[in-house]
Amino acid sequence: MCHVPDVSIHGKLSALHGALDLSQYKLVRGFFSYHFVETDDVPMPMEIPPEMLSSRDNTPTINLEEKAWTFLAISLDLVNVSIKLQHSHGTTMEDSSIRRTPKTSLACVDFIKSRLLLEILSDGSRDVDLVSQEILITDTRYQDEPVNKRSNVFANILQPIKSASLNSQVQAEVHHRQDLYSFLLLLMKRKDFSKFTILLNNMRLMAILDWWEEIRDFIVQNADSPVDSQSCDRMRKIYQTAEPKTIITEDANKYPFELNLNVTESEVVFVEDTSLWDTNAVILKSTTVISYRPMEVERPLWCNLNHCEVFSCVLGGMEDETALSIIDPVTINMEITCKAIRCPSEEAEAAEAVFDAGQNYSNLLEKVLEVQIAHLSVRLSYHDVRMFSRMLNSIPKQTLSARSQVTGDDTRPANVAIDQIKKLTVLGFAPDDCALALEKCEGELEEAALWLTQNAVPLPAPFFSSHSHFISIGPQTLTADQDSSGVPDGNESNEESILSCDYIEVKMGCFSICIIDDCRDADVPLLELSLAQLELHQRLTPPTPQESSSENLAVREAWGGVASFIFSSDYYNRLLSGWEPFIEPWRCETSWGRSLPSDISRTECLRIELESQKVLNINVTSSLIELYHMVKENWTEDYYSLSSPKGDRYDASGKLVKSSAVSPPGYRRRSPFVPFALQNDTGSPLWFTTVIATPDNLHGSISRMHPSLLSESETTWTSVAPGDVVPFSFEGRGKVRHRDTHKLRLHQIGVRVEGWHPVGPVSVDQVGIFFRHADPEAQFDGGLSVARVVFQVTLEGSARKLVTIRSALLMTNRLKEIIELKMERNSSPDGMHVYVY
Repeated sequence: MCHVPDVSIHGKLSALHGALDLSQYKLVRGFFSYHFVETDDVPMPMEIPPEMLSSRDNTPTINLEEKAWTFLAISLDLVNVSIKLQHSHGTTMEDSSIRRTPKTSLACVDFIKSRLLLEILSDGSRDVDLVSQEILITDTRYQDEPVNKRSNVFANILQPIKSASLNSQVQAEVHHRQDLYSFLLLLMKRKDFSKFTILLNNMRLMAILDWWEEIRDFIVQNADSPVDSQSCDRMRKIYQTAEPKTIITEDANKYPFELNLNVTESEVVFVEDTSLWDTNAVILKSTTVISYRPMEVERPLWCNLNHCEVFSCVLGGMEDETALSIIDPVTINMEITCKAIRCPSEEAEAAEAVFDAGQNYSNLLEKVLEVQIAHLSVRLSYHDVRMFSRMLNSIPKQTLSARSQVTGDDTRPANVAIDQIKKLTVLGFAPDDCALALEKCEGELEEAALWLTQNAVPLPAPFFSSHSHFISIGPQTLTADQDSSGVPDGNESNEESILSCDYIEVKMGCFSICIIDDCRDADVPLLELSLAQLELHQRLTPPTPQESSSENLAVREAWGGVASFIFSSDYYNRLLSGWEPFIEPWRCETSWGRSLPSDISRTECLRIELESQKVLNINVTSSLIELYHMVKENWTEDYYSLSSPKGDRYDASGKLVKSSAVSPPGYRRRSPFVPFALQNDTGSPLWFTTVIATPDNLHGSISRMHPSLLSESETTWTSVAPGDVVPFSFEGRGKVRHRDTHKLRLHQIGVRVEGWHPVGPVSVDQVGIFFRHADPEAQFDGGLSVARVVFQVTLEGSARKLVTIRSALLMTNRLKEIIELKMERNSSPDGMHVYVY
């Protein structure tokens, strides 16, 4: 068979700039969806005889894919092609007159170097491929405003990562497939079959929520379906007159659809303040593969996150210098499967008997979301929690700003609308419903409350009911496709039921969360919680009405969850620079559930059970108590000082103390923490060097300080003048904080005082007083004895260690007068005299 297309079009578009408003976008989309290739122009399958549609064994016998050929092929090279999306061009036509409207631009897609390939086969199948070696998507809403007046300064929404310098590498690919099966379903007025494959390679995606909400509302607009042609009517009659058994009998609400998403070394950036360049940001970076096939009942969704990591940083060219890991690189596997799940309650013996006997096995099949993680390590600091809190508070403002821009009627400040939404949520309704009610009632609070009672569904009771409802079917908002009861139409409910889950199963080898104290002058670990061999089972769907009315408590609570794990906790002793056990490893099992109201109990009851056969050992030390009080005081004082808009703070009695500073404290940029400082109290110039000793190189670190092996070229010395304090650290600032705190690593220093040989090494991890003997470099007539050099390590502030180098001779003046000391050495047997003046 010849593979040459009947019609082939090749072209190149260069330096083309176009703009589409909403009406033009709907027109172009409708043209490509319905009128691009008329069905009468396609030779097949219009002339398929009816007898080919079925056979004697009542099975479809159409096999057009083998005989199909390429009917039309269009290949376009896109070089510097820009397409702008905007709500309007600034003018509209109404009743043969031109009316001026605000010109609102939305986005711009720059195909710098791309190729678009469209193939239409003879059987009606279509292939659309878009391959981009260079592509850029920008936010153009504020392009005409000054930079300091823009609500979003991050105009590049989709752009390549700066480190990706390979010009020949493909940045983005989009593949769309519509085959013969979809054409037959289209003739029977069924939904199209769509198969999408999207690939992103080394790209950065900015999560500007208000922009994404506006662009979603724009692209979902579609033109109305045109009247079917006579040829389609003729083919539809052929299919309708065929035997019922030969027609493909999928449910009308279930249509073939497939989505494959491949993301390679790409980033998703969530910013704290979209109006500032140097704002805090959280970046999710991973290589992700997602396969969504709703027609496969056994496994409709499969997701693999490989080398997934989350870290925070400060944007504006300081990503590498300020990057701090929150979630270490991890591999996560998730999938939705259908399996038989037994009731987690031990008292539900009847359900287990049915399962073991194999009776009604199909009724026991439920959708389960399985999550498997080998080791998940989370590092969460004080500043991270503050940053996440500010990000969550900014989300309603962004989404509300997007809605207000779409409507264009509400001119009230965003904070006023947010306060009104908060007042309405107290009534028990979802924030989205409250925002919709305010929009419908034009901001009237009382009318919005009345509208909610008539048109919205209140949120379920707290705890598991609300969360399970949200996870299973997502947040519900009243739309045009819903009635007053909030029930969506058949298509939406089918899509929601595909992704809904009855159970969640989590299997994790180890989950550890390290809480870091980086408040004020500290950046050290505080507490570590660990869950080893974690297995969690949680049911999301509520019990059936029959189970809810049952008198058996185990049946009504069977929709709860169970978990088993080994729990342990350690705290970081700053005086010793090491971890100490707080809760020793303890294996336990826990279960929970919420009983619904019944004849036995009129109120809901939350049940939590904790069971273990092991002894729970808790270690409480004076160091732990002192650490708790110190951290509580620092965090509380810092939190209330930053919460004040002008940097004011609260004293211990709760009284507001006004700050002299005009601007608020700079919480965006963290000061680098230097964990050590050296103070020279010897009265002579000295030099010091740092050494990190491990069990593997412990002997080498000691030999480095020996005078016979020490040379200036091998060791870097730092000079300290008498009386000076020099901060220092052993390692540079890394992305993964405190990763080696569980390893045996000795931070040692070597010191060389002027006129004496080097001494060391001395560990400065622990607080205390240590000494080393130093030999003199020159021998006098009387001879110099060995001197003792003292290393005094103290805790300065809340975390920094101050290393004071001084002589072993320490004299204290307890007189009220100032005295002067003079020390002389002579040849007498006494050796040395001290004179006091």
